[in-house]
Amino acid sequence: MYIFIQMKQSILVLLMRLFEKKLSEECDMSNKIKMINGGQHQNIIENSRRALKYADVWAKYYNRELKKGLEECTDKGDLSHEQAVKLAFIGVKHVISLLDVDRQGEELYKVDGKRYEQPEEVRQNLYDTIDRVYNFIGFLTIRDLLSIFPIRKDYDGELYQCKDYFYTVEVLSKMDWDKPIGRDNVFSLMWDYYNEDLERILSEYMCLVSDLHKKKTGKGFAEVFSEMYDIPSYSINKDAGIIQDNQTGEIIKMDSKKQSHIKIVK
Repeated sequence: MYIFIQMKQSILVLLMRLFEKKLSEECDMSNKIKMINGGQHQNIIENSRRALKYADVWAKYYNRELKKGLEECTDKGDLSHEQAVKLAFIGVKHVISLLDVDRQGEELYKVDGKRYEQPEEVRQNLYDTIDRVYNFIGFLTIRDLLSIFPIRKDYDGELYQCKDYFYTVEVLSKMDWDKPIGRDNVFSLMWDYYNEDLERILSEYMCLVSDLHKKKTGKGFAEVFSEMYDIPSYSINKDAGIIQDNQTGEIIKMDSKKQSHIKIVK
């Protein structure tokens, strides 16, 4: 029943609150200066609104199916295979729509030269949502996964030493295609599965896990990895204008001079 625990506030509601004021400010600015970079400013605003609308549709669809899944578990004591497939597919599309909103947030704040940062509550909720979707994927078989998340048709992985269609097929050939994947095997399978949506979610999930680890221990995965293999790492404080060596504690002042290829011609 863990997978049906409702969060206090949906991620989309939190993101909408974050964007509402910003979009209003940008619209006012856009009305005053309508031609910036050939209308690029207005395009960013429109794309942000469009991303929010799509995310709203997927969020409602996902929450409706979550409710059905909870009712099934309450009445029958388990989640049906059909409902698990639905929740896995819709859940992935829901998460992707949230990541698209997040991407537009970065573009929106970049206009003012500001850095976009997700509130901590948003990141925690996003982690919980992805973790829940991975639970639903664990109910699926390999055949289910192939039917709703097809492998990308790229075949040059051997040339570039990266994942491709053939690599994923080889990994899957060693698995039972008619047996549920199981929650414990989902994470490792996502590393080997070549599908754009699933790769985007895995990448975000790793960042979220690293952030949660850093919150508890003070160190993210990159810092732990650097220490394990004695790799130099540095922390940058842009506000203070310094770079600190994490191993020695040495502080280096950043060069405040901005290099530019643009010159003033009189």
